[in-house]
Amino acid sequence: MSLTSTVPVRRSRAAVSVAYGVQGLSLAILVTRIPTVRDRLGLSEVGLGLLLVLVPVMAGVGSVLAGILTARLHSRPVLRVAGPFVPLSVVAVGLAPSLPAAVIALSVFGVAIGMVDATMNMQAVSLQAAYGRPVISSCYAWFSLVSIAGALLAAGAAATDIPLWLFFAACAAVAVPVQLVVGRWLLSDAVVGAVDSERTVPWAPVIAVGIALMCAYVLDSATQNWSAVYLTDALGAQESVAALGYAAYSALLLIGRLAVDRIDMRAGPVRLVRAAAILGLVGLLVVALAPDPTVALVGFGILGLAVAPMIPLAFVAAASHDRDATGRAVARVNVFNYVGVLLGAPLVGIIAEASSLRIAFAALGIACVAIFALARAYLPAAEAARD
Repeated sequence: MSLTSTVPVRRSRAAVSVAYGVQGLSLAILVTRIPTVRDRLGLSEVGLGLLLVLVPVMAGVGSVLAGILTARLHSRPVLRVAGPFVPLSVVAVGLAPSLPAAVIALSVFGVAIGMVDATMNMQAVSLQAAYGRPVISSCYAWFSLVSIAGALLAAGAAATDIPLWLFFAACAAVAVPVQLVVGRWLLSDAVVGAVDSERTVPWAPVIAVGIALMCAYVLDSATQNWSAVYLTDALGAQESVAALGYAAYSALLLIGRLAVDRIDMRAGPVRLVRAAAILGLVGLLVVALAPDPTVALVGFGILGLAVAPMIPLAFVAAASHDRDATGRAVARVNVFNYVGVLLGAPLVGIIAEASSLRIAFAALGIACVAIFALARAYLPAAEAARD
């Protein structure tokens, strides 16, 4: 069965873009309102940190589960079922009256996030195959764009008396019906069946690209969690200016993702990723050596441009090693996503505690060096075999 035999490919692209957009919206509105959740539950900073660790851990479980299910059912039905659970579980977090209820809600959220991350990337890889040219980064651009919009909505809601659960429910009331409507446009293919995916998906190349993906998410997580702290503590910026650190990173990440597909067509993934790794190292050095907040903001923006190709192209490379299209390779490499998220924030804190925040951000350059060294893992399997 052809990927485009039942649904026009443009509609499929819209459906996949919605999946990325809703994922970005759900994460943004939850992350930006975490202080409210903390206050409602009466948690300490340590307690909140332990609670939030649940999300990437359970997301890893969800990604593995998605790999098992899609090997038999394909990504379309799994994504259609798991997708609405993401915004609905955010509502459950907003409604949680106690810590045990919040643990359950965040666990469901994490599993759903992992399943959707894996299956929407499978869909994006299939979409790229249907188009016959790079398009996956444009899907990630929707994630970034809607994330920014979601953060702005959350900031506006925080300035009002709207109950947290009602704000989350309003977002879900928009997102879920759209998911249900466009879900039937997702790409479909013949059911793979009980294929021996352990045999057909080699571990070595998937692990190599997975380590590169993990390093990219270390950079992303570190910037998300520490950019504001760096600007205030190391450079003496006001909190209003410090908030612009992640904004600069996110804005340039979005711009980069809008350009990655075209550059990939011309330069190829290996050269693009190597250039991005060098650019990332430059951005980190600009941040670490910045004499004032303005220069540091430029450095965070450069880092956003650098990370833009590292994540989407990793999933394309992993999928190319899955000759039976089971989805298992994408699910496997997606687990490295959450390892990077778990490592990024504490890594900066540990290094900063032993030395300084400047040295901590400079030390993140090791991740860029690793990505440069692993760039050939981004080469699709067919091209690697020809070489």
